Amino acid sequence: MPAGHPAQSLDMVIERWRALARNRHAYYLELLQSGRWRHYFNEQQFAERLRDVVASTRAWDGLAGNAPASDRLPETRSAA
Repeated sequence: MPAGHPAQSLDMVIERWRALARNRHAYYLELLQSGRWRHYFNEQQFAERLRDVVASTRAWDGLAGNAPASDRLPETRSAA
């Protein structure tokens, strides 16, 4: 079992999940910007997935505490 303060371990776990959520968010933004989402989803499906991705990323950001201004999520446009 790793030694250390439990709060530090929890912070590390939260940061790892936050990083995963942010990577997923970046991937979906790239799909949106490139238009490649049309190969995998219809418009409604992609919009729902994108909303879920943004909500998940914001939730992990909230658990991790306030993100610095340079680390905030970019605004997303609709999938249309």
